[in-house]
Amino acid sequence: MASTTQPPPPPSECPPAPFFIDYDYDDESSSSSITFGFAAVSPSLSSSPLFHIQMRLLDEDSDPAVWSTISQTFAARRVRKKNLQSDSNSSYVFRYRVRDSIDYLTPWSTPSLPMSTLCPSSPKSPTPRLKKAEKASVTLTWDHAPDEVTTSDDFLGYEIFMRLEDSPFSSIGRVRSNEVKKKNLDYTQKYYFRIGVSLSPGSGLGPYQISPSSSALSPSAPVTAFVQRSFPPSLLTRSGRSSAPSPLGRVLPPSKFILLYFSAHWCGPCRQFTPRLAQFYRSYAREYEFEVVFVSADHDSKAFESYYNGEMPWSAVPYDDDSREDLQGRYRVSGIPSLRVLRSDGTVIDENGTSSTLDEKAARGWRDRADQKAGEGGCGSGCCNHHH
Repeated sequence: MASTTQPPPPPSECPPAPFFIDYDYDDESSSSSITFGFAAVSPSLSSSPLFHIQMRLLDEDSDPAVWSTISQTFAARRVRKKNLQSDSNSSYVFRYRVRDSIDYLTPWSTPSLPMSTLCPSSPKSPTPRLKKAEKASVTLTWDHAPDEVTTSDDFLGYEIFMRLEDSPFSSIGRVRSNEVKKKNLDYTQKYYFRIGVSLSPGSGLGPYQISPSSSALSPSAPVTAFVQRSFPPSLLTRSGRSSAPSPLGRVLPPSKFILLYFSAHWCGPCRQFTPRLAQFYRSYAREYEFEVVFVSADHDSKAFESYYNGEMPWSAVPYDDDSREDLQGRYRVSGIPSLRVLRSDGTVIDENGTSSTLDEKAARGWRDRADQKAGEGGCGSGCCNHHH
């Protein structure tokens, strides 16, 4: 008789509960979605964890012992569950357990707190947005609720909720104005905020649904005086196939040296050089701590956007910002492509980066010179004439 080996029992410790991230409503399908997430799994448990995820609708007729499976082998820690009921009484709870390709590694997590869907027929609290990012703080603003709400005796104010990247939302206070400044934040962290219109119990003006989440927000990171005066408060950074503004301090912290890349799509040598620079950037930017900043010489914003979003993985000065032309004038750019390598204090360490071999030796050499003493060079051949 063949013997069978039973797998070892899973650890007794339950994973932490899933936490709410955001919700949305789809007009075409007349249904809602809820996005939720899990805390990071310890590498000692699994380096490539999978998740068995279940959900349950909370209503009077539901059996608390019956859960429906969303996925048995989900690989990400962020889940968007679509096609949910979108009435004001619909709430769901979620749970998960960690597994690998063979066995389950944990028991079921603690169930999440109830998560409600976004109902289009119920009033929704205004979504917060960034007004100003400063050192160790962000200032949020949002549209006021209607006057009939804010002038009512039942209006208690706006409840503010905040979470970190891998944490659930929690209340951080209540204000009556449509602006709040959150202090004592870490510029290396990403923060998310929601707003809830708070009304007296039994008020006929609500209840209001809590707003969708803000985008990720961070305080301003420290920057050198050169970076502060030479660039706008935000640079464009790539996000998928498009671009979005990122705080200057996050893109160009003092620890990084800078490669100013003057280029344009109409320039043939530029289109030949850009793929080489992109490969260099992907291979060495993280290890040797540098950032490429695209300074466009394109003739219009559409050409800039097509070139930048289509071929470049680094940051860029917005096309309509004055600093784009200021940088071209300051560095007397007469031919492109031109790659100026700078220390974070603005000292030029290589005026002719386009003549570099763009390999690890170049990255290491620039890193060493950025840490020690500046050097100089000149513009080589293979440039397009560019008159500023």
